[in-house]
Amino acid sequence: MKSRRFTVGLVATMTAALLGGCPGGAAAADDTSTFEVSARGGLLTVRALAASLADVLRVIGERTGVQMKLRGDLTTPVTARFTDVPIDEVIKRLARGYSVCLLYSSPRPDGLVVWREAWIIAGLAVAAGSTAIDPQRRAVWLGEVQRLGARHDAGAAAALARLVAADEDPVVRAQAASALGRVHGAPAGATLAGALRSDSDAYVRRMAARALGTLHTEEARRALEAASQDPDASVRREATRALTTTPPVLR
Repeated sequence: MKSRRFTVGLVATMTAALLGGCPGGAAAADDTSTFEVSARGGLLTVRALAASLADVLRVIGERTGVQMKLRGDLTTPVTARFTDVPIDEVIKRLARGYSVCLLYSSPRPDGLVVWREAWIIAGLAVAAGSTAIDPQRRAVWLGEVQRLGARHDAGAAAALARLVAADEDPVVRAQAASALGRVHGAPAGATLAGALRSDSDAYVRRMAARALGTLHTEEARRALEAASQDPDASVRREATRALTTTPPVLR
């Protein structure tokens, strides 16, 4: 079992800020911030006391081989305790409140998922109830979509499919749909058909229709025909164009 322990002595004022402070702002001179990370197979054991989130995530990356892509201010202190918890669950729980996306390599023959990258992004603060999208986050994810679209493997297709299905930014979902049409892969048809059928954003549905036109499958044809009833005229036009300019070849 791999294990690593960090102990960082803090001056009194910093300790008070991290741990909530003591009456009058004083703190004991021997207060410390600590964390331990142990990895066993696909499971992690983590003990953290007021430790920097970024530091904990970096060591998790070292222990597991997951490449940590950290963006923005991730120095928030975290206190947590996990015992033999899957890597992806630990990362999601530690980074709750941040934008998180996990990318994995092709599953092994035994079905075990090998995590390859973890993106954790601290977004810009927005007012409560706002639907504003952080432009920094968008730029990072569009760059990642472009990188994934240049690959043609199962891992890239799976990562793009997750972005199409679940990313909060419609521009990222739309561009991921376009890239998924180029990469193809097992999840492409079902994911794109689902986006065309139910995504709330017309731009995403339009790009999903365009991508489906490249798949040449019965599933794609049915989804495009159903899109003739889409409430948005631009989506209906794109679905019609996909059917007439690149007729699916059934297989």
